[in-house]
Amino acid sequence: MVDITERPYRRSFLKASVASMAATTIPITLNPAKAADLPPLEEYKPVSFDAAEWAFILAACDRLISSEGEGPGAIETRIPVFIDLQLAGDFGTAADWYMEGSHEADADPKLGFQSPLTPAEIYHQGIPLFQEWCRKTHGDAFEALDAKTTGRSPHRA
Repeated sequence: MVDITERPYRRSFLKASVASMAATTIPITLNPAKAADLPPLEEYKPVSFDAAEWAFILAACDRLISSEGEGPGAIETRIPVFIDLQLAGDFGTAADWYMEGSHEADADPKLGFQSPLTPAEIYHQGIPLFQEWCRKTHGDAFEALDAKTTGRSPHRA
């Protein structure tokens, strides 16, 4: 309902306000896992990653979202576990993505994802390449390097 001046009627606005207020007061039962129910990160068994990949994921997450400053970092908020579980599921296998060719690496970004690799394959193939670069450039795996050195890692490997 719109009046002649293209402004909504007051009555329409009030109806919408009351309806949205009612919807926000409907109790929703969620079952989030409590921190006490989760095993410590050191005891977590990765589903998608082997031991070497998991060590890299932990170090990379800690480097990208450190706990320095205000608030928790990636390790405290269990982001590595989230990544592991996502890669083990439909996202990691690109279950609902169109993955048939053609895959053109130099295609316009507006055309969407152009890799024949699933997200899990990108991680599994990318981690060893990045680790190799770290060993050649800095003499050790990424997780063994100090913060000053890991800050110099390339943005695009």
